[in-house]
Amino acid sequence: MNLQNTLLKASLFCLFSLFTLQVSAHNLWIETAPTANIGEHHRVSIYMGEYSYGVRENIKEHRKEIGPITLYLIEPDGTVAELETTIDGNRFVARFTPKTKGTYRLALNVTKAPVVDWREYDLGILKTNFFSSAVVEVAAPKDHKTSMNPVSDLNELLITPTTTAPFERNTPVTFQLTFQGKPLPEQEIKVGYKDKWFKTLYTDEQGQLTVSFPWNGQFVIETVHTEQTSGSFQGEEYEAIRHTATYVIPRQK
Repeated sequence: MNLQNTLLKASLFCLFSLFTLQVSAHNLWIETAPTANIGEHHRVSIYMGEYSYGVRENIKEHRKEIGPITLYLIEPDGTVAELETTIDGNRFVARFTPKTKGTYRLALNVTKAPVVDWREYDLGILKTNFFSSAVVEVAAPKDHKTSMNPVSDLNELLITPTTTAPFERNTPVTFQLTFQGKPLPEQEIKVGYKDKWFKTLYTDEQGQLTVSFPWNGQFVIETVHTEQTSGSFQGEEYEAIRHTATYVIPRQK
């Protein structure tokens, strides 16, 4: 095999790998500061791409693939409001202003993306749904338990920490995974970091897993759950529903 053929095959392999990544591995995730102050604007950013590979897509170019998005804010008293989102370069942006102290939760709900044909990748014809969540504390006590109910009512697939303890290097944190409000046991979870690093874990019988983060910096936890339910959406038939959920571990200070 000559050098030219070797380089050609290598180039085709890289191109195929990148295309496969773009087709099957893209997620949506929320980035926001974990704390906020009463009376001050708090910004929320939503990205599309593959965090571990450093891919953050141009939202305008992929708008049709996502469909309409909905970002909810759940206030400490349980009040639910929909936040307005705008496109700012490679992200969606939203803002809210806390009025009282307590725990604020964000829930991203994307359930109107077009049906996709991924039979070429042995995934079938799918209806794709994307979910993400985040927690913002405003003068709230540290290390208190969090309730999943407000968010699980909005997001079918949900990953969330069981307490609001600050994320610190090499300190174990327990997460709960639910689907339609019920624990999802033995579910594959990927914990991603920059520079293509990720670790694969599985939830226990209660749908929980405990993670220690080896470095300071931002991590993205993601999971994919395929619901074997066929149907039609916007006139297109699908064989199953692919739900994707993410949760971002913010940069530790």
